[in-house]
Amino acid sequence: MTDEKDNDNIPNAAAGFLKKHGIPNIDFSGVLKDTLNIPTYDFDSINKDMEKSMEGYRNPTWDLVEMQEEANMLLEQISENTSVLKEIVEINKQTQLSNDELNKIMHEILTIAQAKDKEEANSFLKKAIDKINSSGETAGNIATLFSIAMNLYNTTKTMM
Repeated sequence: MTDEKDNDNIPNAAAGFLKKHGIPNIDFSGVLKDTLNIPTYDFDSINKDMEKSMEGYRNPTWDLVEMQEEANMLLEQISENTSVLKEIVEINKQTQLSNDELNKIMHEILTIAQAKDKEEANSFLKKAIDKINSSGETAGNIATLFSIAMNLYNTTKTMM
C-alpha cells in the first residue's frame, strides 16, 4: 500500500481510488521530460513566407463577385433612367396641354442634355423651369415635369 504522502500530487478524486485499491503512486513527471524534444517555430517568418507566396494570387470568385456588383450597379442605373419614361407617358395621358405645347416643354427639358459645361446646364435648366411654370399645366404634372428636368440636369452634370 501507498501512504498519504505518495498521493499528494494526484488529484483528490483519483487519490481515493488508488488508495482504496492499493495501487501505488507512480510519478511520471520526469519520465517524458527529457525524451520530448519539441521544436520551436518562427511563426512570423512562416506568415511572411505565406504572404509572399500569395502575392499576385487572385481568387477567381472575387472577380465574379466584382463583375456581379458592376452588373447590379448598371441595372440600377438603367432602372433609374427608364423610370422617367413612365412619367412621360403619364403626362401625355393626363396633360391639359396640346401636343405642340408639351413638345416645346419637353424640348426645353431635353436641351439640358446638350450643355457643354455646368454654367450652360444651369442656364438650360432655368429656361426649362420657366417654360414648365408658365405652361398652365396642373400642379401634379408640373411637379413631374420638374422632376424629369432635374433628373436630366443631374445626369448631365455627372457626365461633365
